[in-house]
Amino acid sequence: MYDLPVYDLIAEFLSSQMEDPEGLFSILDDVDMASRECSSLFQVSLGSLSEGTKKVYRSNVTQFRRWIQEAGIPDVFPYPPSAVALFLIEYSRRPKMSSSSICSMGSSIRWMHEIIGRRSPTDSLMVENVLKSLKRTLAKPLERKLAILREHYHAIIDTLEQDDSLKNLRLICMIVLATHGFIRIGSLLAIRIEHFQFETDHFSIFLPKCKNDQYRHGQTRLINKSKVQKYCPYRILKKYLAKASIDLKGSEYIFRNIVNSQGQGTQLVKVNKSLLYSRARDHLIEKLKSLGLEKENIGWHSFRSGAASACSNKGLNLKMIKQQGGWKTDSAMHMYLDHDVENRLKVSKCLGEW
Repeated sequence: MYDLPVYDLIAEFLSSQMEDPEGLFSILDDVDMASRECSSLFQVSLGSLSEGTKKVYRSNVTQFRRWIQEAGIPDVFPYPPSAVALFLIEYSRRPKMSSSSICSMGSSIRWMHEIIGRRSPTDSLMVENVLKSLKRTLAKPLERKLAILREHYHAIIDTLEQDDSLKNLRLICMIVLATHGFIRIGSLLAIRIEHFQFETDHFSIFLPKCKNDQYRHGQTRLINKSKVQKYCPYRILKKYLAKASIDLKGSEYIFRNIVNSQGQGTQLVKVNKSLLYSRARDHLIEKLKSLGLEKENIGWHSFRSGAASACSNKGLNLKMIKQQGGWKTDSAMHMYLDHDVENRLKVSKCLGEW
């Protein structure tokens, strides 16, 4: 019934420009709808996905259509469930395939049908069973980063401060902000100086980029001055900003690459481009190795988890922990909490002589 070529329907829809919705016009139930209204519907439909998801789906759909053409299967809409199932099986045999990649491909195929109001072949029992089987086969045990312990946290900062270089100070600042703000590394690297608001006893950070910020409104974290000056995030941040010569009234990323400038020593690059995650990860691993902690499964997520766990062990209201971490659900927050022995024994102590 719907034998319109797939390219005519969604190729423009999936493109980075996405300005010409002619394919969408041809399948609208209300053929009398004005072009301006069609365009509006088209743009609103695009808003259902983030930019990153659109990019992934576009790549997945391109791979799927290429396989369809090479297999000699009619490139028409909608696709038969048997063709989708066969493609998923062959797709799963590619190198370095994971269960998440299979899920992403299935979601892409579903989306390309549902976005124009058509039933997806992924709803068939055949495709559902293939997807379940492949996800089970490709699944790997989840290895979460361990929560950082207080003594390890202090040891890392103590070691880094022995060499008061800009590179070490940058890492210290990243660690204390990630810890006290429960901030993911991706959000941390996206911070600009204009996102800070300094008060006498605390400062706030606006996070424009958060993985769990579904509506892209941004999140704000409040960080207090610490009584222990050596580990005070307020002091460390101010010290880093001064050493890096960052203009407090500017708009630069505060964590950027470092270069050696002749006659001026080390300094942040002038190009306003944030530090790459790989650089931040490698620098952290390098310091963990110097402390003999490279085998402890510690990473950037460990600081977020360790801080949340420490607050929970001290009896802080879980709603406050959830708000600081930006978690949407209680179950998501509890995945980060690691209770210490003393608190775990409270369960048995409550039973007493029962």
